[in-house]
Amino acid sequence: MMQDKNLSEKAIYDAIDKSQVLTIPASEAKDHSLKDLGLDSLDLISLSMLFEDELKLAIDIDNLKPDASLADLISGLQPIKE
Repeated sequence: MMQDKNLSEKAIYDAIDKSQVLTIPASEAKDHSLKDLGLDSLDLISLSMLFEDELKLAIDIDNLKPDASLADLISGLQPIKE
């Protein structure tokens, strides 16, 4: 996972859970596709904003496919260069 070494996977899952975008805990949803999780484009924008604003991470646009899993999305996160 390409992210700030101080930011753990647990912290990312906790932030996702706090956003209430998912109906199940993010740690349980990680292997499900974005489509199976029922995430629409507005949900993906919410997640993108969460990652950027709270975690200072950017989503890899290539991972925003309906068949990508939440784990795929998280593994493609990149630190935002300021």
